Amino acid sequence: MNRPGTCPNCGKDLGLFLPGREFYDAGESIVSIVDVDIEEFRKKLDNKPVRRNVSLPNWLNKKANEEHINVSRVLQEALMDRLI
Repeated sequence: MNRPGTCPNCGKDLGLFLPGREFYDAGESIVSIVDVDIEEFRKKLDNKPVRRNVSLPNWLNKKANEEHINVSRVLQEALMDRLI
């Protein structure tokens, strides 16, 4: 059995790996180790618009213009519905 405040896998003192270790008291604190995929998190925060060209039949483009439909917004919503 590991000592309080040590990693259950390797036995190392977790205080060495905690940036705010002044708040860490062995035996009196609960330490939670969280695995985070930073790259995936960054991808979800990357909302920078990217310009894409889309080909539509002329009649569909005219109808969208007549109805004042934002084709970019509709395409974005459809892609999110399909992919997420």
